[in-house]
Amino acid sequence: VGYTPGKQDKVLRKLNKKLREIENIEAKVKESGENSINEDQSIKLSAKSKILAEIMEIERSDLDHNRKKSTEQTESSVATYYSTKVKLSQLYKNANNKLALAKEYLSLVRRYPMKIRSVVFHTRRMCKEVLEKYQLM
Repeated sequence: VGYTPGKQDKVLRKLNKKLREIENIEAKVKESGENSINEDQSIKLSAKSKILAEIMEIERSDLDHNRKKSTEQTESSVATYYSTKVKLSQLYKNANNKLALAKEYLSLVRRYPMKIRSVVFHTRRMCKEVLEKYQLM
């Protein structure tokens, strides 16, 4: 059964109401016996499995819809993350503490390994002022 997400809530409420009525009828049967219910109530009792199956179907389709939506959002955010490129010079200009920037860069290199010569080059470039100050460059 294909329901739109907005209509699913309304249908679920109706089905849950029917299920509560059936549970009340079952309690009445348990308390007073099968002779205490009328024909309409016995028809409702026989429809219990159908109602439960429909509730499960709606919940499953809702779960699939939410999973699909979540996947689309994740793919979108990953695409945005990878399409956003920041130049090293821009990071360098925006960084107040060059040593902290270099330390953050090195932690990223540990997580995402790359060639050592590139790491040395970038680290020296970030720390150029400090290295010149102590005559290490």
